[in-house]
Amino acid sequence: MPGVPEDDADPEPDPEPDPTPSNSSQSSGSGSPMPGVPETKGPKPAVESGGESCEAPEHDDEEEETHELTTAFTVDALTHLENPAHVVSEARAWSDWIGVVGDVDAPTMNTFLRRKEIDIDFFNGAAGPQDRLARVAREGSAFHSDRLVLVGVQGQEELTTDQDWEFEELESTAAEAGWTVK
Repeated sequence: MPGVPEDDADPEPDPEPDPTPSNSSQSSGSGSPMPGVPETKGPKPAVESGGESCEAPEHDDEEEETHELTTAFTVDALTHLENPAHVVSEARAWSDWIGVVGDVDAPTMNTFLRRKEIDIDFFNGAAGPQDRLARVAREGSAFHSDRLVLVGVQGQEELTTDQDWEFEELESTAAEAGWTVK
């Protein structure tokens, strides 16, 4: 068996470890290399914590990052598309954040997203779609951008009422973007 010494074989002493780092493999507890595991652990962190805090370092000299566009789709809009995963992937090219909202519970939303292989940044979960859109629209939200666009089907315009979101109807958006609607 590989890795198990034969009874009649003389055990060899472990060789001295090489002080120079190697990217080929890392040694296991027995001293034998582990394929595919690099010896080095990558570059040193920018800030050594010393074990005192897990907080991110503060950078006074960096400008605050601004985001130009957050796009959200309604679940209804995605179900009307021939290939919703492709549409969301394409929208990622021009959006900083992508989300999905709808009047469905969190397990149903997760199942739909997983089955369709749709990768998003946020969804409404237990909160209703209007509540989630309102929270994203707040200045301090992680998904806030200068422009907020909701792509939905006809009759869903009310989701953006009293919000900072623009409503774009799926049919016209799909025609302009070249997306196939079922």
